[in-house]
Amino acid sequence: MGNNIFLEMLGFKLLSCERYLYTSYFVGQFEWYSKKKHMLRLLLVKKYLFLLIVLLLASIPVVKADTPAYPPFYDSNTTNLLYSINTPADQLDDITKKEPSFYPNPVKDIVNLTNQEDVIRVRVISLTGKTLIDIKRPKENINLSHLPKGMYLINFDMNDGKRVARKLVKK
Repeated sequence: MGNNIFLEMLGFKLLSCERYLYTSYFVGQFEWYSKKKHMLRLLLVKKYLFLLIVLLLASIPVVKADTPAYPPFYDSNTTNLLYSINTPADQLDDITKKEPSFYPNPVKDIVNLTNQEDVIRVRVISLTGKTLIDIKRPKENINLSHLPKGMYLINFDMNDGKRVARKLVKK
């Protein structure tokens, strides 16, 4: 993996179809993984930290790897980039300071926010990209009782222009 810095990597299968959602923080090279198998092609990046959320929209053909050192990987051109956020990599320390968060996760009805002092907007977004809840200057909690069970993204827009995105599970 060379000089890659992986801070977080999530991969999960949607129950209703054969689609996958992946998110990775990276510096240097970006690679998708599913069940610890290499997926899709490499994206070379220099000096930037990206948060990419990608929804694969089609069946993924299996391509055999030529090198036994690598497991078989999947390759597809049918991706839909929902959004990306980039920050110079030398600002990594700033990203970890006072980052907003929430609990519990999974949540039943009420999600409690933490470190939201610098948050100017919170949005709860479906996996299809539809904004379901949009709150400016959020208080300490958000009522999610009207949302159906499932997986969502929660976006925190900060005073300094940065955005923090997290996975949220509603049970």
